[in-house]
Amino acid sequence: MKILQLIPNISGGGAERLVVDLSNQLAKKHDVSLLTLYDPREADLFRDQIGTDVNTQSLGKKLGFDWRVIPKLYQAVKRIAPDVIHNHLRTFNYLMPAMPFLGDVPVVHTVHNDAFKECPDNKIRFVRKQFFKRKYIMPVTISSESADSFTKAYPNIRHKLIRNGRRYPQRSNRFSKVKDKINEYRKDDRTKVFVNIGRIIPQKNQLMLVEAFNKLVYEHDANAVLIIIGGGRNTEESRQIQQQLKQAEQKHGHIHLLGERPNATDYLHVADYFSLSSLYEGMPITLIEAFATGCIPVCTPVGGIPEMVKELDDSLLAESVDQDDYVQGLQIASSIAPYKQDELKEQAVSLFGEKYSMEHCAGKYLELYKELIDKK
Repeated sequence: MKILQLIPNISGGGAERLVVDLSNQLAKKHDVSLLTLYDPREADLFRDQIGTDVNTQSLGKKLGFDWRVIPKLYQAVKRIAPDVIHNHLRTFNYLMPAMPFLGDVPVVHTVHNDAFKECPDNKIRFVRKQFFKRKYIMPVTISSESADSFTKAYPNIRHKLIRNGRRYPQRSNRFSKVKDKINEYRKDDRTKVFVNIGRIIPQKNQLMLVEAFNKLVYEHDANAVLIIIGGGRNTEESRQIQQQLKQAEQKHGHIHLLGERPNATDYLHVADYFSLSSLYEGMPITLIEAFATGCIPVCTPVGGIPEMVKELDDSLLAESVDQDDYVQGLQIASSIAPYKQDELKEQAVSLFGEKYSMEHCAGKYLELYKELIDKK
């Protein structure tokens, strides 16, 4: 089978992480091409993790909406001649104008977030609905919450639910240095280490996380440190958040802001807890990574997060995205007895293997691809 994966870039987001893992897994038995709208750039955190069996190409997109990409995309698809196209994120907007000229090639689109957040423009959402309605494109949701938002955004449109997966995050050759660095952050051998991984953007809610963590340390006398890993976007809003986080780091010795790290999962292998404070999500790849590494999650109850965390222990799920509720979640986590912590780690790793491995996820997508091809 010839499979084309289509995504804007290979930067450090969950959708990008999924596409790289999915492409690598499918390429073990199939002909896989990964086409990005943007040319390779320094910010492509996962590009060097694309397997040699995956054929990579790019379209030279400029910033903003670039009409020139549409004929380039059409030509690339015709040249690759895939049996199925799987598109992600904003590539949908470039694929739609080319659809009438692509023949009967089945197209899959994964909704990586809340459907309204993914496409906030009512007019564009209306156009997308027409493509869904006429069965030109098969939408895929990634959690029950994601499916609910899709049903509200696109009433009476069929979709397939396939939960995200992740290749097991192996320790990198930098792991020993990461372990040493984290040990430097610890005050003593009883210090609990919390790690947050995510882009520095409003959605990830790191400013609330820092305030909640300060309450945990100063008001509840917790022996804990917080490590925040992630880069920002080139927007004023993101820059302001980064500035405030830097000020918090300078003021509070228990907060460490590390920026982007290509080996971010090394920190999950060492840390005690994974802190996820998002305002909305689909099904976060970082949470799946936390399960895989046995890093106990403490999360806000958004998107597909409750589905996963409740299988582990619902006390690790804050009641809301409110700061005080999240402080309570941090308190509960930091007071877990060592024997219980070991049990939760083992259970998280087991759940990853059963439900959230890339082998399981890729198998579900392959079943869908075959089903769509057979219906042509």
